[in-house]
Amino acid sequence: MSRDNTAVVRNFFEAFEWGDSQAVVAFLQLEVEVYESERLPGGGRYRWPAAGIAAFLGKLVRTVEVEVHPDEFIDAGAGHVVAVGYTRGKVRETGRAFKARRARLDAEERQGGKVRAYVDTPKLFEALEP
Repeated sequence: MSRDNTAVVRNFFEAFEWGDSQAVVAFLQLEVEVYESERLPGGGRYRWPAAGIAAFLGKLVRTVEVEVHPDEFIDAGAGHVVAVGYTRGKVRETGRAFKARRARLDAEERQGGKVRAYVDTPKLFEALEP
């Protein structure tokens, strides 16, 4: 993946962090597939069109207040960028805070792609317990 594609992924995270919804929507104009563990609230596989991605984001924000902080962007070659960092937030129902390591893989961003998030789920399960 070229440096330009690594920049696309970096720019997406920056737009998400700054609340730049227009930039986030522009990124999501690509054909995107998002996957999060089914064991997490809102987890599952979501596909473009926007309704699928909106369903995922809607479930996520109803359950947790979340911030994603990528520390490193790795050009993994063959059309892949890996963003490594952590997720920090609070479960709305319990008020419990969490911080979990995560890696996110973005593949073939320019022609549409797949996004897979790998999260330290035991830390999230602890926070989600009633």
